[in-house]
Amino acid sequence: MFEKVTQKLESGDRGGARAALTRDLGEFFKRHFVAGQAEHPVLGPEGARLVEGLRPFALSLADDPARGQYVDEVLHEVGSRIVRREGREAVMFLFNHALHLLLPEYPLVVSDALDEARQELGGRINEGDDGTTFAPFLAAESALLIAAVAHGFKGVDEARLSAIERLDLSGLDAPESTIAGLPVLYGIEGGDFVFVCPFCSGRRRAPVGAAGDAYGCDCGAWTRVPIPGLARLGAWLKAKRDRARGLGHCRICGAVIQTGKSGFMRAGFCTPICAKQGRETFREFVAAPGQRDGESVAFSCSCGSAMRAPVAAVGTRLPCAACGLDVWVPEAAAAGGRPSVAPCAKCGRPVKSTAAKCLYCGAVRSPARA
Repeated sequence: MFEKVTQKLESGDRGGARAALTRDLGEFFKRHFVAGQAEHPVLGPEGARLVEGLRPFALSLADDPARGQYVDEVLHEVGSRIVRREGREAVMFLFNHALHLLLPEYPLVVSDALDEARQELGGRINEGDDGTTFAPFLAAESALLIAAVAHGFKGVDEARLSAIERLDLSGLDAPESTIAGLPVLYGIEGGDFVFVCPFCSGRRRAPVGAAGDAYGCDCGAWTRVPIPGLARLGAWLKAKRDRARGLGHCRICGAVIQTGKSGFMRAGFCTPICAKQGRETFREFVAAPGQRDGESVAFSCSCGSAMRAPVAAVGTRLPCAACGLDVWVPEAAAAGGRPSVAPCAKCGRPVKSTAAKCLYCGAVRSPARA
């Protein structure tokens, strides 16, 4: 297991070893899901082997020796619990914690493996041979036998796909309260955990990479940085990846939207219909493109009142003096009208000239094409 990782480490290529481990781990999870296993692999028959296969890399791939030692200790505890057959939730929670410290993108590796498994099973079901291809060239009994076997394989794949169809990271997770004594995690802001000291109730922050570390509060008490669940980490990493690709989600319907160069597209709404619902839901109005007037943008509120704001305020909200509604300051209308569309230099699909990155492949737009 993980032979490529060992080869990279022996050649001194630590970065290559980390990349190889990411690929191998993704393939391991994918094979597990393709087999129709709807539980975490560490809880399955190969769980102990998986943990022992990963332990040698804790010290080699961790950012520093202390962190590597900690990851090794956590994996050792996981292995011991598997042998004793106790604490299934703790086994799953601690394994996810250790792998996230070793591979920060680990939640995305698991999520992508699950998506690929569903696609592979779906493809096999849709494209599978039902036995009729060679039927004209075979005896009747042989054709019937082949058709029966093909139907059986299709049925197996359908059952496997059904087992993992609705599986997501929350189904491979355990409650964040699994490890007693840790502070309650309120959320992730930027790259920090936000939590409350259990001794003084003060609001505290710590880097995401410090999960599980000892933490000295300003009140003088010592506690530990909370350990996030896999689903929370996955949601944060996906949002971070989408932002890097210039992607967002409509605040009303959840549809994927591609932001413009300023990061502002209908203030987070995909269409005027959703923007109108936003006015009713959030008491916000997305103004139509305004008119440039020197260093200002002139636009109108939904009540008809004229408004004006500095160009630097585009993408922020201002209250209307007439009706009190929060109005998003729009960009000035382009002199040429609607944004042009040009093919992406990497994938060839059409992309708006205002887009910073391609919606489909994530390629950064060249300034000359924007």
